[in-house]
Amino acid sequence: MKVGRNFDLSLYAPKLELGPEGIWYATHQETVSYPTDGNDECFGIEDSSFWFRHRNSCIVELVKMFPPQGSGPIFDVGGGTGL
Repeated sequence: MKVGRNFDLSLYAPKLELGPEGIWYATHQETVSYPTDGNDECFGIEDSSFWFRHRNSCIVELVKMFPPQGSGPIFDVGGGTGL
């Protein structure tokens, strides 16, 4: 699939909408049981964590193997998004 600047992701994922800053968001948010400072804790250990280094290396290698077409986006759907 060729993705251009005017790509309408909602045609493929109708539960998403494009925000004014160019980021796609879910139209409905579920309550998530996650500590409010959870991201800060992860950022604090990311540079010294084997798991994060390995994960990031895997992402880099996958992008090298399967680069986006042109300047196309890379989607991170994560788990449990309900999309």
